[in-house]
Amino acid sequence: MPLTTRTRAALFLFLWIVVIAVFSTSLAAHGTVTQLLLRLSRAAGAGYSRPQIESAAWLLRKTAHPVAYGVLAFLLLNYLSVRFAPERPVPPVRLYAIAFALAVLVGFIDELHQSIVPQRGGSAVDVLLDAGGAALALLAHYVLTAWRRNRAPTPRPRTR
Repeated sequence: MPLTTRTRAALFLFLWIVVIAVFSTSLAAHGTVTQLLLRLSRAAGAGYSRPQIESAAWLLRKTAHPVAYGVLAFLLLNYLSVRFAPERPVPPVRLYAIAFALAVLVGFIDELHQSIVPQRGGSAVDVLLDAGGAALALLAHYVLTAWRRNRAPTPRPRTR
């Protein structure tokens, strides 16, 4: 039996939240990422210094926040649109606001979770990065959707 559009949207959303939760564990701690990058650097014969690797690990971890929460915001908007406005080609603005608020809430809860995980720490800056990624993704979606809608050819009346 094929999954409905609503079920698929909910499943993708749930799976992405699980991915975020897994990376909130000590698996993605700074030291773990640094060690992984050091091993990769040595295996590739790149010869980067430890401070260079630590900087790259920090950049990778901080870049992951806006990307992960941008995807989350998009998946939230998709689910909300399918659930509450399936007949509308452009989601109502209130759904964008709800998707943004929920993404920020998940980011806040994620940082609270990280504050109790060994080798991790919660950070208000990370919540701001999460919010920024969510806002950019939703803004990009809104602008592209509006642009596509305005570019669509309007049907012309038939003349005989």
